Amino acid sequence: MPWLGVALQPMMFFSPWDPPVLAPVPWLHPIQRRLPPGANRLLHALLRRATRSWFAPLAVFRSELGLPPDEAHPLFEGQFSPHGNLALYSPFLGTLPPDAPRRTTLTGMLAYDRDPAESAGEAADLEGFLDAGPPPLVFVLGSSAVRAAGNFFRVSRRAASGLGMRAVFVIGDDPRNAFRSPLGPDMFTCRYARYSTLFPRAALIVHQGGVGTTQQALRAGRPQLVVPFAHDQPDNARRVVELGCGGMLARRAYRPRRVALKILELLGDPRRQVLCARIGTQIGAEDGAAAAVARIRSALARPPSGQARPGPQLRAPA
Repeated sequence: MPWLGVALQPMMFFSPWDPPVLAPVPWLHPIQRRLPPGANRLLHALLRRATRSWFAPLAVFRSELGLPPDEAHPLFEGQFSPHGNLALYSPFLGTLPPDAPRRTTLTGMLAYDRDPAESAGEAADLEGFLDAGPPPLVFVLGSSAVRAAGNFFRVSRRAASGLGMRAVFVIGDDPRNAFRSPLGPDMFTCRYARYSTLFPRAALIVHQGGVGTTQQALRAGRPQLVVPFAHDQPDNARRVVELGCGGMLARRAYRPRRVALKILELLGDPRRQVLCARIGTQIGAEDGAAAAVARIRSALARPPSGQARPGPQLRAPA
């Protein structure tokens, strides 16, 4: 059967030419950047060996199913297809490294921000708040970090209050994120908001650095402050900083005064504002969905193993 591999973010290639920031050892990245690709390949081999034990339960499960042992490393092998691969992100976030798998297509940004449970009343209330004053600070934690927010929203509230700026807090449905005291008229909280609607109206966006949230902020053309929690987020944050579109603050350093100072620094640079707007316009012209559909059509049209066969008839998404 033809199949395509998918990379949602640049770090998935684990390329020696573009070594990612690894969340457990972020201090390693500056060293990797100074090493030649050959030395990084050796380092990756050591990482493979060090993390092999993580997948012992998988070996047990394979045995229980009567499957033979598999020496492939699930983090580094098997996720890319000889038939083709889709890198579903904007080239502003990262280009394809020289060692990317063959037949890999960099599609451009592929955005999705609809929620079947979205409240029309909540959306209308948010629209009213946005219309009532200058662009606010926006504090969000994506779809996963929002369930492990800790004191993020409470610290954010204090930082925004100290700056005397309007603010929107998208807190999700975890009751632990709800504020214990009422917000003033210059602050708004909601369970969910469409980033494509909210972000372009923000003064600045503070978020966790998930690849979807990061690209939505880039497309909105607004400065951003990234506070990585885990996984690919430190690497995405690094790319935002290198692009010149924002800053990064470690989660352990997320304190009201530090946050306020970082926000003032980012908002006080007019050149950054111009750069963010320009990049936002260019990313807004990308159509990752259309590019992905074209590549999928091509893969379905290719006869497997040299044998011709009809493929399913597809319609482009509405």
